[in-house]
Amino acid sequence: MIKKLVLNDFRIFNNHEVILGTTITAIAGQNATGKSTILGVLGNACEIKAARGKTITNKRFQTEFSEIMKGSQTYDKKNGEIGTLYYEYPTIEGINELSFRVTWQKWNPEDEEATRFRIIPKRHYDVFLEKETESKLMIPSFYLGLSRLNPLGEEDIGNIKEHKISKSLLTEEDLQWLYKNYTHILSLNSEIESISNYSMGKKISGGVNTQLYDYIGNSSGQDNLMQILYALLSFRKLYIESCDKEEVWTGGLLLIDEIDATLHPAAQIKLIDLIYNICKEICIQVVFTTHSLQILEYLDKKNKKMNDINIAYFTTANSILQIINNPPYEAMENDMLISDYYSKRKVNQIALYSEDDEARWFIKRLLKDYISRIKIIEVKLGGESLLNLLQNDPSYFRNVLFVLDGDKDISKTKYKDLPSKHCNIVILPGNTSPEKLIYNYLIGLHPTHEILESNFIKGLTIRMIEENGPLSDKYSKYTIERERFKEWFKDNKVMLEDIDVLEFWKQDYPNEYKEFIQQFLNRYNIVAARTNLPKIN
Repeated sequence: MIKKLVLNDFRIFNNHEVILGTTITAIAGQNATGKSTILGVLGNACEIKAARGKTITNKRFQTEFSEIMKGSQTYDKKNGEIGTLYYEYPTIEGINELSFRVTWQKWNPEDEEATRFRIIPKRHYDVFLEKETESKLMIPSFYLGLSRLNPLGEEDIGNIKEHKISKSLLTEEDLQWLYKNYTHILSLNSEIESISNYSMGKKISGGVNTQLYDYIGNSSGQDNLMQILYALLSFRKLYIESCDKEEVWTGGLLLIDEIDATLHPAAQIKLIDLIYNICKEICIQVVFTTHSLQILEYLDKKNKKMNDINIAYFTTANSILQIINNPPYEAMENDMLISDYYSKRKVNQIALYSEDDEARWFIKRLLKDYISRIKIIEVKLGGESLLNLLQNDPSYFRNVLFVLDGDKDISKTKYKDLPSKHCNIVILPGNTSPEKLIYNYLIGLHPTHEILESNFIKGLTIRMIEENGPLSDKYSKYTIERERFKEWFKDNKVMLEDIDVLEFWKQDYPNEYKEFIQQFLNRYNIVAARTNLPKIN
C-alpha cells in the first residue's frame, strides 16, 4: 500500500507531499496545478509481469509516465533525483522508500540525441524481492487517461472493430456484475442483452447492446463508465486469482484522470460508492483527479465517518503551489469558483422566521455559531400565523426556516402535515416558551451553582428571582400567564445577558441543546439544497 509521494524538485513541485488514502484519493484543484503529473509518477512506480495477469482488455497492469505526459527538453531536468515514494508491503513491518530519478535516453542506439524522457526508480533494496534492484514495485497498476473519452460517434465506422468476448475473459458471473453496476450507476431502465468489445485505434473498450440500440449508439458517458468498470473488474479478477493461488496480495493502484468527465452528478456519486466498496473488498487504492464539486462534497462528508479517504487539494491561489489535505468543502468550493466567504455571506443567508423578540433573543444565542448563515426576520407573528404563511404560499415560504416556541403542538391542527411535507420547521428546546424555560432553569439551580456563587455579590439569588418573578405580585396586572413571563423577561434581559444564562443552560442540558442543533442543521441543509446554497457540514 502506498502511503505518500514526496516530490522535491520536479516541475511545479518543490518538496510537496501527496498523502494517499487507504481507499480513495481525490486530487482536485484548478487547471495547471500538476494533478496529472502525480498520476504519472505514481503509476510509473508500480507494475506486475504479464505472466501474473492482464486486464479484460488484454493490457498489462502497468503504467508508463510517457502514457500520461511527455518530457520537455526545455524545462524538465536532465538528470537527478526528483522524489520519494513511501509504501508498505504486506507481511513486512515498517514503511519502505523508493526514490526516483529522471534521465534522457536514446530511443535507438543509432539516434544522435537522447529524446526519450524517463522516470525510473533509483537502485534500492526491495524488501519483497529481498535484493538490490532498480525494478518497480510489484503492485499492479493501471491508468485511464482522457483518451478513453474519444467518442465513437466521431470516428469513421470503418475504424471501429468489434471483437468477440471469450468466456475466459468474461465469465457469466462477470457479465452479471457488469450489468448490475452499469444499470445502477446510470439509472437505466433498458435491459442489457449483451456487451460488445471493440477497438478504435489504441482504444479498447466495451459497449452495451439493448433492444433499442447497439454498442455503436452508446454515449460518451456510457463508454467512459464501461472502461472504468472493466478496470475495476480486472483488479477484482486478479485479486481472486491471486487468492486462489495462495499468493501474497500486494494491493493495486488504479489511476483515473478526470473521473467525472461525461457523467451526470447522480452517476458520479454512485460510481464513487462502487469504487469505495471495491477498494475495501479487494484492498486496492484508487487515485483520481476531478473538478466535480459534487464528488468533493460527497467525499468530504463520507470521510468524516470513515477516515480512509484523502482529498489532496492543489491550489496556486497564493501564487505558489500548496497541497492541502482534506480541507473543508467550503474552502474547495470558494477556490474552484474563485469566490469567497465574505462576498457570499449575505447572498447565502437563509431567512429565518420566529414568533417574537424573546424567541429571537434565544435563537441568536443558541445558533451563534451559524448566525452568519441565517437572516433573522424581525416580525411579530404567532406560531399559527407563521404556519399559515407556509400553508398559503409554499412556493416561497418552503425556502425559509420557521423556528417555533417549544410549547407549540401542531400535531392536532390543520398544519400537522407541514413539518414532514416541507422539512423547514424547527422547534425550540423545552416544552414551553423561551422566557418560561429560562425562569424555570434559574429557580431550579443547585444552591452552589456557579451562576449563584459568582453573582451573589450582585444580589442574585433564587429567593430574589422568585420574589421578583413573573408569578409575583409585581406582575399581577397581567392576567395571561404568557404575558407575565414576557414582561419579566423584558425587565430582566440585561441581567440574563450579564450572567450569560444561555451558555450555562447549554452546559447543564447538553442533550437538549445538541438535539436542537441537529434539528436545525438538518432543516437548514434541506432548504439549502432546495435553494442551491452551500450546506453546513
